[in-house]
Amino acid sequence: MDLHAGRAAKAETTVTAKRGAKWRAVAMLRRGLLTVLVLTQTLVATYFMVSVLPYHGGNDVERGLAVLFAILFAWISVGFWTAVFGFVLRRRGGDVHSFARRHSVERLAETPLARTAVIIPIYHEPIGRTFRGIRAIYRSLQATGRLEHFDFHILSDSRDPNVWLAEQAAWFRLCQELDAA
Repeated sequence: MDLHAGRAAKAETTVTAKRGAKWRAVAMLRRGLLTVLVLTQTLVATYFMVSVLPYHGGNDVERGLAVLFAILFAWISVGFWTAVFGFVLRRRGGDVHSFARRHSVERLAETPLARTAVIIPIYHEPIGRTFRGIRAIYRSLQATGRLEHFDFHILSDSRDPNVWLAEQAAWFRLCQELDAA
């Protein structure tokens, strides 16, 4: 009996190792493809940017501008290509290498979640609408049964003392209503 259990555990370890190696290979391929696409797009865009400058990058100001442009464009390009990859993967039925597919539903359900801060920045927002939205978010998370993993915070930059006090009062009332002190 113990010999059979040992063989089963060894076979499961081997399968897990093979999946891990395949996942690492796919991850390296994806990262490489993302890097090539971002760098290519950034180089082409920077080339065109430099070509429209008066001195075509011939002085320090234009070179500095080109470097700053390249950094900011690369940042936007990473977001664009990440969205494209996500769209393609979703259209193909999802990522077969995602954690959600690599583990059983039971194992995912028993895995503890990290605490998450829900931060709502406001600046002279309509108080009623804002706090109705916060209430909806709270109730939605409450319905999942995982509310204890979330902390809510309001960041108010409101400068009018009347608005500021109204926001505090609305927050206090909402905390009382939801029993969420």
